[in-house]
Amino acid sequence: MQSTRETIVLLVITASIIALVLILFVVLLLYFYQRKQIMFQENIEALKASYEKSLLNTELEIQEQTLQHISREIHDNIGLSLTLAKLNLNTIDETVPDYPSQKINESSELIGKAINDLNAISHSLNAQVISSNGLIKALEDEVVRIAKIGTLKMSMVVSGESIFLDNQKELLLFRIVQEALNNILKYARASMVRIELHYDTNQLLLKIKDNGCGFSVENKKEKNGLGLHNMRARTKLMNGQFSISSNSEGTIIDAIIPIKNEREQSAH
Repeated sequence: MQSTRETIVLLVITASIIALVLILFVVLLLYFYQRKQIMFQENIEALKASYEKSLLNTELEIQEQTLQHISREIHDNIGLSLTLAKLNLNTIDETVPDYPSQKINESSELIGKAINDLNAISHSLNAQVISSNGLIKALEDEVVRIAKIGTLKMSMVVSGESIFLDNQKELLLFRIVQEALNNILKYARASMVRIELHYDTNQLLLKIKDNGCGFSVENKKEKNGLGLHNMRARTKLMNGQFSISSNSEGTIIDAIIPIKNEREQSAH
């Protein structure tokens, strides 16, 4: 009887120890799992903060570039037209028949050109224009605006079944093209640029080609080329793929953007 009681006590003690060990194991497991979850969440927050900081820096850099772009446009186009108009008006000789009216007409045309150039700049920077008219119309207007400068022969081809995309996506695509054109005008020494938009079933393929002098893509990456960084960042925001190839015969920029959701919504 005593032996049986001792056996029962021993079993109870053993079971209690096992139960305590199991409880401790479960508690530790939950603790480490919770800690791992907290660390994972902290990493996510850190990555999010870093990404948001990177986006903020990109936006600030884009704003700076935009201001530089406006400054160049005003100096090179609008400033020149107004300067010529002023010179025309200053050289009016009232003693020569019909000369004043001729000069006034010429000055009026130059001022009109300056106003049109100013409207074009405003048009290209206004995001509302893109949401109202769509990506294709905005790009067509930009092609016309750049072609008027006279340094580049511009062409644009749209293929496939085009659709209106999300406003933010169309604006990002438009800014990618603007960034590329800006870089071409500044550095490429190109004479021709071709923009291609191909609307596939599930994706949009954007291609920008020029016949400029080209550059080393790897060196540009190492030097943190702002233009490339901006285009890559915008493509990444749309879950797209960005690639660029360049040699002495020119540069090709490709951006592949998924549009399956937009096409499905359009179908409904």
